[in-house]
Amino acid sequence: MHDNGCVLLAANYSNNTGYAWKNIYKLYNSIARSLIENNYSVCLSFAELSLPIEFIDKDIPISVLVFNPLRITLRSLITLRKAILKQNIRYVYFTDMGTWHWLYILLRFWGVVKIIVHCRVSVSNPNPSIPERGIAKLFKSVLNRIPAIRADHLYVISDFVASRIVNKNCYPSSRVTKIYNGIDTKAYSCSDTKPKRNKVIIFCAARAAYYKGIATLIKATKILSQDYRLNNFHVQYAGDGPDLSRFKALSRQLNVSDTFEYLGHLKSTNKHVCDADIIVVPSEWGEGFASTVAEGMAAGKAVVATTAGGIPEVLGDSMHGQLIAPGDSKELADTLYHLIRNEDLRIKLGNNAEKRAKNYFDENLYHQRVIDCLIKNLSSSQK
Repeated sequence: MHDNGCVLLAANYSNNTGYAWKNIYKLYNSIARSLIENNYSVCLSFAELSLPIEFIDKDIPISVLVFNPLRITLRSLITLRKAILKQNIRYVYFTDMGTWHWLYILLRFWGVVKIIVHCRVSVSNPNPSIPERGIAKLFKSVLNRIPAIRADHLYVISDFVASRIVNKNCYPSSRVTKIYNGIDTKAYSCSDTKPKRNKVIIFCAARAAYYKGIATLIKATKILSQDYRLNNFHVQYAGDGPDLSRFKALSRQLNVSDTFEYLGHLKSTNKHVCDADIIVVPSEWGEGFASTVAEGMAAGKAVVATTAGGIPEVLGDSMHGQLIAPGDSKELADTLYHLIRNEDLRIKLGNNAEKRAKNYFDENLYHQRVIDCLIKNLSSSQK
């Protein structure tokens, strides 16, 4: 029935990893359905597995196994080898694996004819990558041109990630395809009716870690309330993580506890995004894509974000939002001050941002782009 063989969708995380991975789970479901319609069979593998798998539609026939490509053991290789033989696995679609790996040689020896990696990795450096040089460049270039050891094709979520793959990993640019991440834009279709209030609500959702720029936002709050003497705004922050207690201590130290509200971890940010007037993404990290920016845009909100990583690609130009330098609390405060005092500008930016989000980042478009590229790449391997 499935003459084209089996495609293994291989994850390096569990099937119950948190909020950030739901985007990938939904993509897996769309990929699996489309592959089966195109005469492929589908296997899923996870680093850890707990049944049932609830994000795959019940009418989609799949096989599941436990395999962690980041912690390979002899036992896991035996499990993988048995699955390849039993399911006739001929293609592997990895998430966030390297451009080259010794496992790829083994997979090809076992009969896999195509290896594709979807790279979503963010990095600590928020600036564009600098090309590799010297012996390191030569070594990486040679490895990434040996068919047996390198991935056949890479999908990346932004030009920022693509440049890192090409410049630092020395992977051939001709084998890199950019596909922007998608979000459920309908989930952020906010009602036109807003509650009456006398304060502008600023919302930020991010992991409670310093590299996400939360301390910078706290300092900007202090500048707004104490230096600029604004009292018609309120900041809401949603998130949990290793630096949460230090952020709360900083809020107390700067005397902004009444203005800077901690909401804790939220299962969904939809309501708070819709209720807000301004969305802030103050990241100081090399974000691959930053879905929080796209979500704020889809909700029709004025978004203030940093130039870190791939964020500028998501936000677009100054017609769709405001970009600032990472870690600059004064620039953040000045930008927020201008938006707090200018409702017309907030509305204009929000309307433009909403159109951009729906045109570029809708998850249905995202799923179709991945599926189209995947089927094209798999088809080119068939003899």
